[in-house]
Amino acid sequence: MDFIPPVGRELTEMDVYEGVEYVDDCVVVEGVVSPSGGCIWCGRRETYEVHMFSLAGWRLADTPLVDKELNMLRAIPPSGPARDKVFTDFPAYSIQRFNVFLSKDRSRAVVEEVLQIGAPDVLLLRFSEQARKPVVVGTKRFGKLVLDPKSGWFDGKARWRWRKVEVHFEKGEDGSLDGALAIAEVLWSDQAGWKRRVDAIAVEELLPVKNDSWLEEGEVPLTPKAFKSKMTLTSINLRPDGNFAFWYDDGDLFLGHWIEVRGNLKDGPTDAGIHG
Repeated sequence: MDFIPPVGRELTEMDVYEGVEYVDDCVVVEGVVSPSGGCIWCGRRETYEVHMFSLAGWRLADTPLVDKELNMLRAIPPSGPARDKVFTDFPAYSIQRFNVFLSKDRSRAVVEEVLQIGAPDVLLLRFSEQARKPVVVGTKRFGKLVLDPKSGWFDGKARWRWRKVEVHFEKGEDGSLDGALAIAEVLWSDQAGWKRRVDAIAVEELLPVKNDSWLEEGEVPLTPKAFKSKMTLTSINLRPDGNFAFWYDDGDLFLGHWIEVRGNLKDGPTDAGIHG
């Protein structure tokens, strides 16, 4: 299929995010590509798709650097070699220049043209170099937590009961880990109690699924004890809003799918599912 993208200001119609208003004229934006990756979704017509990525830091000509992500949208072919390599067009931490329609709140931009980059901007070079450095936060209980630039979460390891598991902390709106760390303190202060509650919801919701639909030929229905014995905790995700998720290796209960148990401090474990 031929690549026929929108033209001119019609490009802003690619943005499906409600309530975003764009300026009428294009401006030149230069910035550092975020390592957080990107995504693709279908365009409003079959003749193009939309690639979204972001700039970790950016600036307009002769203006201060903005240390805040700018979501970038561009039209791409719906198929073919150009479409297949979109995620490598703008390497993480590289400095790129674009002609864009900028949203009025300066949170999003629609690419009208990719421009050639001349001598890199000194401020952006410094920003890129700084962004490449590991971000580490020291904690009393969990030791050093390291920022994963792709996910934006801080990762570490901690002992839960008798085994070490991965722990992942989401930052709050203020950029701190205080909220997620507070949740972790509550969980770790009563590991035995939370384990019983998490195990119970996993058995309640997933044991019937196993025995009704996932038994292999000749396999007898499992008891709650046998079901729990096959689950191996691998990681715990902690969010600043009180939510958490326990992730388990399924021990081939569901042919290698992951088991997730979700919940929050107020309601406890609320549901379980299989993924992957």
